[in-house]
Amino acid sequence: MSRRIAPAPGRVRVRDHAWRDAATLEALAGRARAIRGVTSARGNPLTGSLLVLFDPAQAEAATVLRALGVPAPSPAAGAQAPATKKPAAARAIRARCAGGSTRRPRSACSAA
Repeated sequence: MSRRIAPAPGRVRVRDHAWRDAATLEALAGRARAIRGVTSARGNPLTGSLLVLFDPAQAEAATVLRALGVPAPSPAAGAQAPATKKPAAARAIRARCAGGSTRRPRSACSAA
């Protein structure tokens, strides 16, 4: 079974190939909507994805996941932790400095 969990403040998205039918997703969305603080729960049967939006002051992603019967991700178990992306400009400078373009002076590489 392929399952992906993508939590973020105020939202959690779960994708599971086993959820690729409208009846299953609607049942799961109903469970999520029953949680205090959940403002929206929408499923997409084409992708097997369920997106739940909630007020972080009233609910937590772990509570939503428990209601769906999905174990909460733990970084120790190798689950996906919320990604922290570096700004695009920093990534671009680092890529150029690593072997790339001469469009910017080398001084930009030493500042990164």
